[in-house]
Amino acid sequence: MTKINLWWIRRDLRLRDNQALQTALAEGEAVVPVFILDPTLLSSANAGQKRIAFLMGGLRQLDEALRRRGSYPVVRQGKALEELSLLLEETKADGIYAEEDLSPYARSRDAAVARQLPLHLVDGIAVHRPDMISKADRSPYTVYTPFSRRWKELPAPDPGSLLPTPQRIPTPSEISSLPIPDQPLLPESVPFPPGEYKTMARPPSPGMPISAIAWIWKALRVCHPIYDLACCPPGKRLSLPWVNDRLLLTKGAAGAPRSGSTS
Repeated sequence: MTKINLWWIRRDLRLRDNQALQTALAEGEAVVPVFILDPTLLSSANAGQKRIAFLMGGLRQLDEALRRRGSYPVVRQGKALEELSLLLEETKADGIYAEEDLSPYARSRDAAVARQLPLHLVDGIAVHRPDMISKADRSPYTVYTPFSRRWKELPAPDPGSLLPTPQRIPTPSEISSLPIPDQPLLPESVPFPPGEYKTMARPPSPGMPISAIAWIWKALRVCHPIYDLACCPPGKRLSLPWVNDRLLLTKGAAGAPRSGSTS
């Protein structure tokens, strides 16, 4: 009997350098990519129309990339525990693999799932784990400058250690799925293109000043792993959609910014 694992997609809308996906593949013979449209998150005050449009655009790009590799995303809507329970029963999967999220809501959600289902959380959403960047008494920094100093003391990630994009992702056929919502649409005026490969390959927007591009890359070198993956140079707060949905190679950017496509 084929050993099947679920890859629970959350922020990690990418195939390259995806620890959860790679672990699910290594621990099984087939993988079912799962994305759950969570009403709590989609109705949040922080989820504006452009934010949701960017997310759905990233999902559509991920769908195309998965289908080129013999797979497809299974989209469900509802509470994570309920939907994952149903999928485990439908697919007879052995485990659920996901990248550990650090927001309060995500931690509470994942703890509830882990109490009842075989959830395996792996690193990958942040450059450094929060417990690696804390005070001597293990409490978190509340002032940016000492946090930044401690962050810079740690070894920079090696871009050469990024996990490659899987060439093939075997997925059982005919698992029921909702369509990826086609609304809302991202306005053409928005300079951030959704999708892993568009993000990697697309040149900066003509309307974006060179100084702004340089500032973004500088910001990405000091990414805060606790505050919603915000990238904060001193006195600033930057929350890029590329980073929030982990479409940009955060570890690669922190180690050595580079461009190019990985199709």
